[in-house]
Amino acid sequence: MLDGRPQALHTFQQFPYTTQPASSEHNELTRNAILQVGHTLAHKAAIVGDQGMLSMLLGAGCAKVLQAADSNGRTPLHLAAQYGRADVVAFIMKTQPDVSSQDNVSTCVLA
Repeated sequence: MLDGRPQALHTFQQFPYTTQPASSEHNELTRNAILQVGHTLAHKAAIVGDQGMLSMLLGAGCAKVLQAADSNGRTPLHLAAQYGRADVVAFIMKTQPDVSSQDNVSTCVLA
């Protein structure tokens, strides 16, 4: 607990949303994705390319969050690939994710 809040909540509130993608169009896509319901901290880290946050989650014993699907059936790996975060995709691939997982419209994670 930190300030009467669970550590994960404190970490979430301190998450750096100011990461700047390469273009303003990509920036808008990133903002819209972050606002979607059902994203875990791992989803948000995958979108903005925060490999350090994903590493911290793994180190804290939260490996299952890398397999969690959002309300659209997408995992952090789906989102890292969608947003061109090659370093994050490579990092997640080291955790041996289910690469056959599909989202709600049957898009395979590595399609």
